[in-house]
Amino acid sequence: LAFLAAKKISDPIKATADNIQKLSGGDVNVELDAQSMVKETTILIDSTNSLTDALKNIVRKIYGSMDDLYGLIGSTTNLANESSNSTTQISSAMNGLAETTEHMANSVQDINENAIDMGNIVEEAQNTVNILIESSGNMEKANKDALDCINNIINSSEKSVSAVKNISESINN
Repeated sequence: LAFLAAKKISDPIKATADNIQKLSGGDVNVELDAQSMVKETTILIDSTNSLTDALKNIVRKIYGSMDDLYGLIGSTTNLANESSNSTTQISSAMNGLAETTEHMANSVQDINENAIDMGNIVEEAQNTVNILIESSGNMEKANKDALDCINNIINSSEKSVSAVKNISESINN
């Protein structure tokens, strides 16, 4: 009888101890179906079952958080890849912009050199125009002097004609 009573008391305690041992090993799917007539053992069994349920909920939440974390990691990886692609595109655009800017700078330099050359050509043309204006003035003066000479010759010729005419009339008379 004492053996039977001891077994009735110790079996639920052993089952509870085995259950707690399995829980400590990470098995949260264990179920404790032990029953006892001893109030303290019943409290121990109920507490063990509550602990098991709490651990199951915690593990479930951990797995849920892990799934969420894996989802976030996937999203972060996608965003990082998109960011990397965008960075590559921006880098490519910046290189293109740098090349265009360099080409434009070279073009501006060429235009500047051409403007300087044009300025020199305009200056030479201005000098040539000034020489032509001076030559034109000299030619005008020479033409005026020549016109004066021609007018003098005409006057002299008219006087000569008149004198020859007078002489001719004097001889004829």
